[in-house]
Order: sequence, then structure tokens, then C-alpha cells
Amino acid sequence: MLTDTTTMYLQTLASAAATSLAKCTPDLVKWNYETGVLLFSLSEASKQVFCGLLDGSVRERLSALILPDGEIRGYSFEEFNLDQINAGKLLLREWETSRTEEKANDQEKGLKARAPGCQSNHGFWATQCVNHSDSLSYRERLEKAIQTLVEQLSGQPRTAAGSYWHKKIYPYQVWLDGLYMFGPFQAHYGVLFDRADMIDDLCQQFLAVRDKLKHKETGLYFHAMDDSRASRWADPQTGCSPHVWARAVGWLAMALVDALDWIPVAHSKRPYIEEMLVDLLDALVRAQCSSGLWLQVMDAPEAEGNYEETSASAMFAYALYKSLRKDLTADGNSAKRWKNTADSALAGLITKKVRWECASEPSIQLPTRESMVELSTGQSTMPRLHLDGICSVAGLGGSPYRDGSIDYYVGEPIVSDDFKGLGPFMLALTEALRFNQIILS
Repeated sequence: MLTDTTTMYLQTLASAAATSLAKCTPDLVKWNYETGVLLFSLSEASKQVFCGLLDGSVRERLSALILPDGEIRGYSFEEFNLDQINAGKLLLREWETSRTEEKANDQEKGLKARAPGCQSNHGFWATQCVNHSDSLSYRERLEKAIQTLVEQLSGQPRTAAGSYWHKKIYPYQVWLDGLYMFGPFQAHYGVLFDRADMIDDLCQQFLAVRDKLKHKETGLYFHAMDDSRASRWADPQTGCSPHVWARAVGWLAMALVDALDWIPVAHSKRPYIEEMLVDLLDALVRAQCSSGLWLQVMDAPEAEGNYEETSASAMFAYALYKSLRKDLTADGNSAKRWKNTADSALAGLITKKVRWECASEPSIQLPTRESMVELSTGQSTMPRLHLDGICSVAGLGGSPYRDGSIDYYVGEPIVSDDFKGLGPFMLALTEALRFNQIILS
């Protein structure tokens, strides 16, 4: 029998999905990292909890970004911007799926002759077939888009230690954000296309960040570093930015745990990547507030204006639950601490940061297959929620100048329902349910 807690998690996840799909309609979807985070979280929730019922909605939005010739709508190669790689994880997932569905479609063609066009019942793949021999199939479109992103990475400028620059306009700068934007994509691509060199390279980049950006006193990580020391915000000795920004650490935690899905168990560097993740999660346990959440500026807990930030707290909960599920803990005591930390984080998010659209919190109600089908078709009457307390954005340098000070981080706008919060929140809920082996039956 499901407990009230797990039922609330299922209801909250379904309601968050409803809010997300309403905000990310196919005509508004954009090729950027925020959309990538949101669509990936919806895809994970669909596959791991909701029995694939949201797959069509995710595919519809993703396919709107891949043009008939395989070009990516809204993508700029010339920027050499790691943020532009993030949504590529969905392309890889779709490419794998379409390969399977294409085989099924070919088998059906062999069984019976039929008119030109696509009349089979093989789901989304069938609807994406083309009638003209000079057009690209859906899978071919995906593969061309994937190879475009790989080509960008092959030419991405690097530091002396081999780390990618975050963007071309940020020379010699390495941001924690970037590891999430490209890392899981690069690892997955390396496995799918037999590119062991790309996995080797990713492991080396993780370890370079560990060596250069780790905050020795806390075990956490600075937001970024400038290998040239030319930026005003960079420490003249280390090149690191002044403080530990929570969401940057969240990006790193998610990058590590997601990349480990693809780094082979026998890889010589995998034990070091696992150790890096374990050390980081142990540091997060120590840094957690009594509320279950984490502060916006993690190395300045007493700073005026510091606050408990939603997106980072969700990212940390996700990384903890997923690491528990994959048995990446060092020992039983560590596992217990991680679970208690993750449980309190998710409880804190739901009780302190979730605001229901109705007058009061809805009664606990288990989502049904019928309600999820309605959600996937945009006809859901499921109660919507709002997720508050999300830092809108934070960066370094630029104009107006962002100096990486405490005042800067706490002064950025705080918003609701931002994809950078909704996405990790759904990922955390999904992993909590997976950890407890709860799926929609």
C-alpha cells in the first residue's frame, strides 16, 4: 500500500509536469539549456514513473527544434557555447528510440505492401516518416543534429589543462555549469558511437575541475575559474571566483551522477569520478540547513540577505537519491546520512517552496493512467503548482558587470516556475520514487 508521502510525491510530480508542459508549448520551445533541463526531466518522469505516457509530449516539443534538413532551430555554432550542448542528451535518447522503431517499421513494410507515406502504428516514428526520397528521415535528422554538437565540442577552445572554455566570449574560463551542459552528452555519445576517447577526455576534465576549483575548507566548489587570471573577479593566485554559488555546485553534482550512467565500470578513471562525487555529497550533507534546504551562497551562511534557494536544493536532492539508487555510497552510515538528507530536502521543498494554484493544498490523490493520458494531450484538469524561491540567473563578468560577490548573488531576482527549478524538482521527485520502486501502475 502506498503511503501518504509517496502518493503526495506522485501527485506533486504529475502536477509539476502539468505546469511545465503548459509553460513549454511546442510553439514556444527554444533550443537552450533551460528547455533541455525541463524536457529531460519530463522524459525521465515519463519513462521511469509514468510508463511512457508523456513521451509523445516531449517528442513533439523536441521535434519542433530539429528542421527537415537536420539543422537545429535557434542554435549558433559560432558561439562555441557549452550551454547549447545540454539538450543534445534528448537527441541521443531519441536517436536510440527511433533506431528501434525504424526497425519495427521496416519489418511491417516487409509484411505487407502499402501506399507511400506513413500509415503504420509505430507511434511517433511513424508520424515523422517522409514521402520524398530527398528528405531526411527523423532518425537522420537527429543524427545530423547530434553530429553538429559533436563538431562543436571537437573545436571547443580549451585551457592549458584541457578544460573547455565555457563560451568563446569567456576566454580561458571554466564554469561548473558547463560540466553539466556537455558532460552527460559527451559520455553517452562516447558509448553509442564507440568513442572511448571522448569518455577519457570527460574524466580528465572532471578531475581538472576537482584539482583547480575545489573549496578546501568546505569540500564544495567555486562557481568558476579564469585560467588566465585576467578577469576582475578572478583570484590572482588561483583564478577562482570569490564564492561558492549553490546552483553551480548543483550543476556539478548532477553532471557527475549522470555521467556515471555512461562511464564504463572498468574505466581506469571511474573510481576517481565516484570518489569525487562521494566527497561532494558528503560536503552537501554538512552544508544542509535545518529546513532541509541549502543557501544561495554556501560559503557565507551568516551573510545578510542570504536565502534558501530552490533550484540548487532540488539538484542536490536528485544527486543524493540517484547516488543511493545506484549504490555509490562509501558505506552503510554514509547511505543513511544521504537518505536522511535527501528526504528532508524533498520535504522542505514541498512544504516551503511549492505553492498550489488552488486556494489550499489539494487533498492527497493518486494520479491515474487516465489522468496522465489527459495530461499528455493537454486536456488535464490536474491541479497546477508553482515553485517559488528560484534564483533567476547568475553569472560572472559581462555588462553590466557581475563581480561574483555575496551582494551580487543575493541581489539577483528571485522568481517562480523557472525551468532551472522545475526541471531538477521533477528529477528529484522521480528519483525519490524510483529509489522506493514506486511507478504508476
